[in-house]
Amino acid sequence: MNKKISVLYIVLFVQLLIVGVLAWNNSGNDPASSAKPLLEQFAEIDKLTITGEESTTGEEKNQVNLIKTDSGWQITELRNLPANESKTSDLIDNLNSIRVNWPVSTTKSSHTRFEVAEDNFQRKLEIFKGDTLVETLYLGTSPGFRKSHVRSASDSDVYSVKLAQYDVPVKADDWLDKGLLKLADLSAVKGPDYSLKIVGGNWQWGDSSGSTVTSTEGDIENNENAKEMENTQSGLEIDVQKALQFTSKLENLQVLRVAEKSVSGPKLSLEVSTKDSSKNYQFFANEEKYYVKRNDFEPLFEISKTDFDEITQVNQPALTVVKNTPKKEEEEQKTEENS
Repeated sequence: MNKKISVLYIVLFVQLLIVGVLAWNNSGNDPASSAKPLLEQFAEIDKLTITGEESTTGEEKNQVNLIKTDSGWQITELRNLPANESKTSDLIDNLNSIRVNWPVSTTKSSHTRFEVAEDNFQRKLEIFKGDTLVETLYLGTSPGFRKSHVRSASDSDVYSVKLAQYDVPVKADDWLDKGLLKLADLSAVKGPDYSLKIVGGNWQWGDSSGSTVTSTEGDIENNENAKEMENTQSGLEIDVQKALQFTSKLENLQVLRVAEKSVSGPKLSLEVSTKDSSKNYQFFANEEKYYVKRNDFEPLFEISKTDFDEITQVNQPALTVVKNTPKKEEEEQKTEENS
């Protein structure tokens, strides 16, 4: 009997303990409910300045400035080229969603150790509304995967937050919209020895008369040569699938970065048209690096060797359906018989 009473007391105690924990949590005293936003919630952020740690060679700190414009985010250091909108939005959303509870340190003397001091940091992030600086954050050492120690310039407290250093790069090229050369709805492409156009939703040989085409050596072909190209194309069957692969590569061309130096002597020049505009592309190769220049952008861009080869190696024979001649068919038949 006493055993049963003891068991009942234990069960009652456990139940009361559970009720007490739940009541305490609901009262708002749990860590989650007492967490506060790291930053004031800014409805509008117009500029981000990201500064990196000083290099070991004593050079100035790396820095990138992202400016919000009517057409989207732009990179000051890259002549106001478009920034990756998704990357920029993700950073802002992440900053606005960070909530902190207990600091890992509250003393100013710890700022250097965690590398969140004014003169010793891994990242400094300055947030502007208009031209007014509204917040400065210092990012320092990492306490774990995808985490950083962080401190607001207006506070001595240091927190551990889910924000990695690579989420806040200081190289301008890391913020560049790598798809800035993408074009939609191509309607025509003119190369050294071929001309393509969309007919009924499919690629066909185009009309080259009255056009000018730049050869691989950079010479301008006259209208007479363009007419000759048209006559050459007229008796050939276009390989629609290869034409589609080629034009899709042009439509979705990705850049790697802005070129550090200029190069001369394009290997290939193309005239590419859409429903609304016409663009000139020039492709260069120099010292095992590959580049593209488009007439509506001032800088030269570096691209991958794969993209370069897949575009510059296309010519009229590569876009033409290969048909077996009687002699070739006979040779293939003999080969099959002998095998």
